[in-house]
Amino acid sequence: MNTLIYTVNFGQYDSIPIENFYSNKIRYICFYNGEIKKRGNWEYVKINSKETDYKRLSRNYKINFFKYLPEHKNSIYIDCNRVITEKLINYSLKFFKNYSFGVLKHSVRKTLVDELIDWYLISICSEEEIIKIGEYLKKIKYDFEKHYCPHCCLLLRENNNKNINFSKLWWKNFLKFNKRDQLPFTLSSIALKYYPFLIEKEKLIITRKHLKTYKKKIRSLKKLEYLIHKLNDLFGKKIEFNSKNLEWRDFTRKRINIHSY
Repeated sequence: MNTLIYTVNFGQYDSIPIENFYSNKIRYICFYNGEIKKRGNWEYVKINSKETDYKRLSRNYKINFFKYLPEHKNSIYIDCNRVITEKLINYSLKFFKNYSFGVLKHSVRKTLVDELIDWYLISICSEEEIIKIGEYLKKIKYDFEKHYCPHCCLLLRENNNKNINFSKLWWKNFLKFNKRDQLPFTLSSIALKYYPFLIEKEKLIITRKHLKTYKKKIRSLKKLEYLIHKLNDLFGKKIEFNSKNLEWRDFTRKRINIHSY
């Protein structure tokens, strides 16, 4: 069996969906710690780690697949709360006949500004932190015109040298921010000039809400406008912000004027 699906559940952040589709052509592995409700045809591998930052621990297993799954040729990573469909299994088995590296394309985020503002919207970065990240990207002369927005809840990778080298840089870039993994993914891709196949197929997976969600603070329109303009000043030109981000993050019209962009 050359192909497997794996997921992680550290800190009991999510639960395995009961609706998952299981195939006898695929091996299923779940890395976890603590106590979780086990269901489905997963092989549960308990990890006893001294790492207390469960976000970083989960990203370690997600990004550095080659360390923890060395014997497998092809791996499919999926976030624990996503429902695996039969369509995903069939798609993946065909995918590896033609490609070696793929990631789900984000359906809403389109630009670098979208990416950074999203960090602000879900309260993992303050205004000051967002500006510092923008200043860092300007300092390294990041080519934001090549920026694309992956949705790293689904990754398909062959265990080869290119993907291993990519993951090593992705992990290094992730640790610079230690927040989200999508932007470090794209930073690594553009730096290496190594691009995944962007998967746009619908209904390969079904989204379920996290058991623990980000604390969403009400964001003022004035601060959002300031951030968008400040970022564009840093980058030297206007990069559009997609207002659908606000709807996707459930910032409704009562909370913020989504038609101001």
